[in-house]
Amino acid sequence: MQVLAKKENRACISREIKYYIQSAFSLSSSDVYFREKESISKINDFNKKIIIVRDPIAVRRDGKGIETIGAVEFLLNENYLKA
Repeated sequence: MQVLAKKENRACISREIKYYIQSAFSLSSSDVYFREKESISKINDFNKKIIIVRDPIAVRRDGKGIETIGAVEFLLNENYLKA
């Protein structure tokens, strides 16, 4: 895993919101996707887990709740981490 981001929840000051972010240049095959997903999927909590890739892809979520999104889409959507 490459990044752990924290944010204060304004609705409930006592709880920090964490985001686990993995980055990848490309997900050119299912093998690459599973390799990138492996480290982040070992974290057993309910915080948001995100894989950001250079490829222009829409948001998709797997069965474990790990989201994959394109870098441009992630950067341009200022509300993405609020959801």
